[in-house]
Amino acid sequence: SKLLTGVHPDMRPTVCSDYELGTVAFVHVDGEERGAKGHSKVNPEQAICVRHLVESINCELSDIGVITPYSGQVSAIRQELRGVQDGARVQVASVDGFQGSEKE
Repeated sequence: SKLLTGVHPDMRPTVCSDYELGTVAFVHVDGEERGAKGHSKVNPEQAICVRHLVESINCELSDIGVITPYSGQVSAIRQELRGVQDGARVQVASVDGFQGSEKE
């Protein structure tokens, strides 16, 4: 009845940044979700926050994965990352898109 991980926290590499995020971060961002592209939702403030974090973290961009439940938000984050050099190397996908992925 509890979600367990097969990797002990001590075995996960930490992300090098000015922030102490560890290997997984859930960041609360105030902002308003809006409907976009049919029934999908978008929160522009969250997309801007993702860009800021990607620019601040000192690691290979291909090691970063961003998971969001909405396809509209996937598009918004990808659009925001176009302003980051090599931002396309960041994997941005819906929950379903990450399922089965080997991204740590």
